[in-house]
Amino acid sequence: MRLLRWCATIMTVGVLAACSEDRPLGSSDTGIGGQDGPATVEDTGINTGGPDIVDPLGDSGTSGFDSGTGIVDTGVPAVVDGGGIYDDVGRSDVATGCGTDAGAPRPTGCLGAEIMNNGLDDNCNGTADEGSSCIPGSVQRCFLGPPGRRGVGACVDGMQTCQGSGEFGTWGACMGGISPRAEVCDRLDNNCDGRADEDLCCNSTGTCPAPGDMRIPTGGPFRTYTVRGSQFVMGATRYRWRVLGGPCDQLLSATSRGATTYTLNGMMNTTTAEGENLQFRPTLSGDYQVTLTITRADGTTLECVFIIPIRATGFRAELCWDRTGMTDIDFWVHRPRNTAPWVSGGTNTGDNCAYNNCRNSIIRSINWGYAATPGMDCREPLAGGGCNNPRLDIDNISTVGVPENINVDNPRAGDDFRVAVNYFGGTGAVRPMVNIYCGGALRATYGGADVGGMRYGAEPVTGFNTSGSNSTGSLWRVVDVVMDTPSTCTLNPLRPRGAPSGYCVATNNDRTFDGNCSR
Repeated sequence: MRLLRWCATIMTVGVLAACSEDRPLGSSDTGIGGQDGPATVEDTGINTGGPDIVDPLGDSGTSGFDSGTGIVDTGVPAVVDGGGIYDDVGRSDVATGCGTDAGAPRPTGCLGAEIMNNGLDDNCNGTADEGSSCIPGSVQRCFLGPPGRRGVGACVDGMQTCQGSGEFGTWGACMGGISPRAEVCDRLDNNCDGRADEDLCCNSTGTCPAPGDMRIPTGGPFRTYTVRGSQFVMGATRYRWRVLGGPCDQLLSATSRGATTYTLNGMMNTTTAEGENLQFRPTLSGDYQVTLTITRADGTTLECVFIIPIRATGFRAELCWDRTGMTDIDFWVHRPRNTAPWVSGGTNTGDNCAYNNCRNSIIRSINWGYAATPGMDCREPLAGGGCNNPRLDIDNISTVGVPENINVDNPRAGDDFRVAVNYFGGTGAVRPMVNIYCGGALRATYGGADVGGMRYGAEPVTGFNTSGSNSTGSLWRVVDVVMDTPSTCTLNPLRPRGAPSGYCVATNNDRTFDGNCSR
């Protein structure tokens, strides 16, 4: 019997960041602010899998275009005056004419029409890439703000997922990230116009971090990440923290009674904490949005909103679903360069990394030729602190709000991993979601669920409704992940043979590599 007595989940919403300073408690006009001094990662040996923090979303490009997500219109519409709905964004709370920065603000870059699939709100109407075609399940970086302010000052990209059930879909809402807001006294360029604290006569007693700040380094899953509130403001009387996560975090929070996949100061199933220091221990890869509200001795407050990037190296697949605790859904990854069956005689084969053979140090019986990697980026490290590859960190049988993940930290160029989801136990229809990461960057989200009138993920999977242990239940063959390099990949979603699109789900005893699926 597989047992798991560990609990977690996250919720995430798209929040437009801002900063507020010198306001009394109870003020309704709040925003973003900052910190001073480095946050620390308590464990050693973090593998970031790429540049640290300079680009919290794991991609140094600025266009946000992801190859294969749609058709790029190379024609550039004419620049228009003003910032559309963002016209008031650049104005400070108090205009006194005595700012700390001289010079003209950075142009808004607003255009007369959208440019397809660049992740920008080119026409400044409050929506990124509306009307663009894309491949369902694809994800891209996006920015809600004037195009000319992207990546400037406090501004950070969010992410959007291509939604739809056909061969082509449309981009969903831009979630997360940090958008321009009114300038406040915190030494940070809040409105992302290339100037900090302009038009404000002030001497800030606190600072907020911009992307690339050494106070918010890159962390890894299953590591304790510490942020010290006194590095934002000294001598405060109260520190209040709020943490929000990524795609699986949103789904699990909506369907699993607000559970969280991370802990805050040792507490599970909460998105908030109090105390000078925050000890944050994540389970999943991705971007976590942190809001810190600091109360000074005189009753005024400073609010900082910033991104903590958590990055798993190599290839990582994550699974969550809408009915955790009631159904047992298993995650499978097939050995590369091999097309042997997934299951033989009712048992997962050595070519299938699954619950019975792929747990890091508890249940281990497969060897695909990858060396163990150093560090502690796994839930069950070896005696010497290493992590086997491949490995299943979490197998959730009956716990509410717990995801699963499979990692290969050190894949080889040319490796092709096939990802599948199996309905092992329980009754009733299930809506699974699979997220694929390569080199720490989210590359795609497949599946998802509609909850309370809101779409979480891409297009929900249908026909995934029958359990049957390893042999006869519903099996969703999801995607082939081809590693172009050890940290970049190409994704080939699987569809029913002969169909132009759609998820490849079958309920039968066919456990061959392909079943009725093709790329």
